[in-house]
Amino acid sequence: MTVIVQTTKRYATVEKDGERYMTPGDFVQRYLGFYTDPHYNPKTVQLLADQTKDGPFWSDHYPSLYSF
Repeated sequence: MTVIVQTTKRYATVEKDGERYMTPGDFVQRYLGFYTDPHYNPKTVQLLADQTKDGPFWSDHYPSLYSF
């Protein structure tokens, strides 16, 4: 099992049609550990994680996310 698949299984909170997806919050807050303060700016989390601008993401999105 690849690291990407393991990461998705561990941190994803959305399941649709049998696929697991991570929300921007899952990736930025749960996986990376950024913006965990109770008074975080949700728009900042969204902008950091959703590089494709199409909502919840899965392993195809990781290469662009790891580039920032």
